[in-house]
Amino acid sequence: MPLYRRTYTKSAVQNLIYQSECRRLEPHRPPGHTVSLHADMRQDITDHRQGRIIHLACTVEAGAKMDSTQTFSPLPAHSVPSTDSRFASRKDLILAVHQGLNSSVGQLKLGEFDADPSKNRVTFKANLAPPTQNIERYRNQTGVHEVGLSANGVFLVIDRLPDGEIHLQTAYPTDVI
Repeated sequence: MPLYRRTYTKSAVQNLIYQSECRRLEPHRPPGHTVSLHADMRQDITDHRQGRIIHLACTVEAGAKMDSTQTFSPLPAHSVPSTDSRFASRKDLILAVHQGLNSSVGQLKLGEFDADPSKNRVTFKANLAPPTQNIERYRNQTGVHEVGLSANGVFLVIDRLPDGEIHLQTAYPTDVI
């Protein structure tokens, strides 16, 4: 049984981010989208999240059973927040997730997987010290686009896969100033 409450290296965090991106856990849940919505893979933060989601299956076998109509879907209209923030560089994303997983609150939340084998999801906000620089923010209601901001926190959603590995559903900057 994997130990979830442990020190995560930067390379392990990078692998976690890349392996989780676009991975779809269940048909009714959105795929992992840390890089595509909250980092540099999303080229235009003012796009109002117009576009399509690419769905990947959790396993090769499940992917082979997917109908071609299940591989793409539009982003739901309700997914457009009033304020949208992203990490302008992948390096900043990796460093923020690294801090979040290794923070005291991150370790406490990941320890819930160790304590309860039936627990499949943890969500938490971790403070970043020092704050992450190079944050971009767009306020949908006013159309204000800001660059060069700082984030004092990161919000993470982590799922446990059936094989025991963890999946980073999303991570985005919080407390942006």
